[in-house]
Amino acid sequence: MEEFYLDFQYPSLNQSAPTEMDPRTGFTHHCRATTTMGYFELPNDWNNQSAGPLLESYPDYDANSDSVTSDSVASPGPLVASILAIFGKGSFFHTIISARESAESYDALCLQLRQPFTGISRESGIDWDQQQPSVDCQSHYVPGLLVEYLYTWLINFRKLDNVKYALDLAMFSSNEAMLNLNKDVDVFMSSGMVIYVFYILPIVMIIISVLIALQLFGLIVLALYASIHPSWTETLDSFAVLRLGAAMADELPSISPMKAKELGVLDVKEGWVGEFVKEQSRQLVIGGQGKVRGGRPYHLGLK
Repeated sequence: MEEFYLDFQYPSLNQSAPTEMDPRTGFTHHCRATTTMGYFELPNDWNNQSAGPLLESYPDYDANSDSVTSDSVASPGPLVASILAIFGKGSFFHTIISARESAESYDALCLQLRQPFTGISRESGIDWDQQQPSVDCQSHYVPGLLVEYLYTWLINFRKLDNVKYALDLAMFSSNEAMLNLNKDVDVFMSSGMVIYVFYILPIVMIIISVLIALQLFGLIVLALYASIHPSWTETLDSFAVLRLGAAMADELPSISPMKAKELGVLDVKEGWVGEFVKEQSRQLVIGGQGKVRGGRPYHLGLK
């Protein structure tokens, strides 16, 4: 839907006050127009290849634009396009109000301009004044004639039936011009790309959540155990590995091509380091049965 307000106020010429039925009385019209031509969403994968409905309103249009078909602005609706053609730049109205009041201006406009809607026939039931300047333009100019010429045209919009009929004609011509103007225009579009959304069944999400919860519980328990019970080394680095090897020097062969699975001692040797007490001497040994406790003195050597 498009809306348009036409407000006409007759200027005071120091004459008697106009009455309600006097042609010099101002008037205001509120016009609304609807059309089946407009902007809509092209078919694509999102709307199941069905064209979207017409937008309720046309995109904002800059009325100061020099062209209604510019690629940089949205094309106006038929009502706005009609109003621009009737009152916009380059129109009969705009040319008259922009002209300098003089005999030369009147002569040029008289010869070149024609009032819009002068082709409306009285047989249509519309009382449109088709008054035109005299053919002999150069012999009829008097001061104020340009204003009078414009007024004799504007006063036709006083009657509501005239406004409806004139705008209907203008909008029909506007739609026809837009369709003929853009009939050879290429429309580029993309149907989009189908992206499959990853979906997990609720029961699967529950099972995975339980497993993750159990794993987190185990990690928390290990973290608590490690924080409560000290270990024999702060970091299990290469130096700690060398110390373990030195503690098993009598049980392991020297450097040789022998493989680990050929050594039976590794299958029976304990895999932890604990406390071993002998004659009130505490040592850390591989396979020690006592727990390593912080704050206790231990003799050097890992045996």
